[in-house]
Amino acid sequence: MKCQFCNQELPDGAKFCYKCNKQIVCLGCGVPLIEDSPICVYCGKEIKPRQAQANVNHIKYSETETGKSFEASFSDETAGNVVDVFAQFLPIKRNNGSQQHQSLLQMSQTEDANAEEIADATTGTTNVIPGNDDETRINKIFTIKGDSIILFEKRLKANSKSDQQSRICLLFLLYYKVVAHKEVSRNDLNNILGKENLYDSNFRSWLSKHHSYFIIDNNTIELSPEGEEKAKVFLNEVFDMNIEGTWNPNGGSGQTISSNVSSKRKNPQVVGKLDLMPKNKETLDDFMKRHKYGKRSPQTNLLFVYYLKQILGINVVNQDHIYTCYRHMKITIPNNLYKSLADTISRNGWIENISNLNVTTQGINEVEQRMKI
Repeated sequence: MKCQFCNQELPDGAKFCYKCNKQIVCLGCGVPLIEDSPICVYCGKEIKPRQAQANVNHIKYSETETGKSFEASFSDETAGNVVDVFAQFLPIKRNNGSQQHQSLLQMSQTEDANAEEIADATTGTTNVIPGNDDETRINKIFTIKGDSIILFEKRLKANSKSDQQSRICLLFLLYYKVVAHKEVSRNDLNNILGKENLYDSNFRSWLSKHHSYFIIDNNTIELSPEGEEKAKVFLNEVFDMNIEGTWNPNGGSGQTISSNVSSKRKNPQVVGKLDLMPKNKETLDDFMKRHKYGKRSPQTNLLFVYYLKQILGINVVNQDHIYTCYRHMKITIPNNLYKSLADTISRNGWIENISNLNVTTQGINEVEQRMKI
């Protein structure tokens, strides 16, 4: 095959051209790209240009109102020459050039990298260099140690072991997409789960069931647009102080639930003002008649959340609302409703955010395409 931009001969199946340094096919759907187009015109996937130029580092320093001020932008290649100049401003211990070079590079990042704080050793003044928000947050979850990427923040707000597996998987792939701009080998994905004692047959089953989240090519795997959407939901939940995880990574399947929250989860209450037979909208009874759901609680949970969100338009839906729906429809209520909802989130992927339940794209497809009579 040939590169459509420069006619360079390339091996069959190539995705990038080494001569003109351009991406030649869409990583989402595999169709050849149009030159200078920012997206794939077939599937809409954003095309991120490969960075051919050297990394640009930024350092900003200040001291007092009448004191020193220093700001510099430089490439990795010229960093060594900047060391001697910058050393006059900061109390850097002089060892050798390579150590100083490494010290400065650790203090700086590329133009589109993490937000970095550089503190003045004398006055404590801090200058914040803003960075990409997703990249900033995903770099707080994973870190590089030696030649490996490890899970640094393990409190991912999971509700079960399987939920933790899915969160690590999607966030790890998001890290590669946002930071490294490339797909991941299956071995790397398996290894990071293995380090957390989470790689097992249950994960492989989950991976197979949620294939729409991924683009798999031979031995590499990356996020599809749907998978990236789900990964960003998990990323938001990690940094949402209003959401608590109920699964403790250090205690296996044990839960870390305070007594008052535990009591609420075991004893949900009927929402008295919830009108499930509105005059100007479809009633819950009629909605349930239009869908097949059997006796499986995950399907029932999905239909209740869909009705409350999509039909009634309720902003905040929690387990009390779902409990009220069960009581209204006279359907057997799960012994542990909270766990039933958490399992529907982690195992089926139909709903999300247990503190404010919502239907995922996968859940909408399930209700509107597969469960509709």
